Amino acid sequence: MEFPSLVLLCVAVALAVIAWAVLRIVRRRRIDAQFGATVSGGRGGHIKILCGGRPARAEYEVGTTVDFLVYESSLAWASGDPLTASDKQFLADTLKAWSAARGSKLEIANDTQRDFKGS
Repeated sequence: MEFPSLVLLCVAVALAVIAWAVLRIVRRRRIDAQFGATVSGGRGGHIKILCGGRPARAEYEVGTTVDFLVYESSLAWASGDPLTASDKQFLADTLKAWSAARGSKLEIANDTQRDFKGS
């Protein structure tokens, strides 16, 4: 008698895991559509997102403690127009809001400051 109930429990757990995975995928796609975002690549790639109605892009890598590690130097408008400091901050805030909404961790790494010593 115990064997059928164990099988039913395993089936119920498997169905719950599948339902969770499907709901997570659907939720992420809905959030991506809301922000006009697309992610391409694997361990490294590009994020394209609408920022104030303008398409922007950023390159990412997969970090050890974050899902997306974005370097500040990769933030750009998709058209190639230069980013102002306020544009860069707005784009960073938009990326952070997008990642939080979809349940991902994102870090913007500051790789633009260089400390060169004169020779």
